Amino acid sequence: SKRNKRRFAGYAYISGPITDHPNAGQIFQDTAEYLIGQNFKVFNPMEIPPPSSKNLSKDQEWAYYMKESLTMLLGADYVYMLPEWETSRGARMEFYLATELKIPTRLMNFKGKYVRV
Repeated sequence: SKRNKRRFAGYAYISGPITDHPNAGQIFQDTAEYLIGQNFKVFNPMEIPPPSSKNLSKDQEWAYYMKESLTMLLGADYVYMLPEWETSRGARMEFYLATELKIPTRLMNFKGKYVRV
């Protein structure tokens, strides 16, 4: 089919609010499926395995996930920003880093389409 013959679109990282967002998993998953359908290889920070240490403070746990997330982001060709990303300290860091490193950012809306920021 034509769909499978489309060229590889690149590596896409998904950025958005996770902490205290109970439906984050579903939103990230829906976005990942949309991007896979667009022939991207997706870096989804919701798939980062939990830290091996169970004794981390909330701040240490957040730092663990951010370090893993930023490592993923550095390998991306595009960063897709989810709605309300501005409310998230981590997503704001990711946006800043992507912008400074000239990794193009694209803003997702809930219909799964994007516009350039």
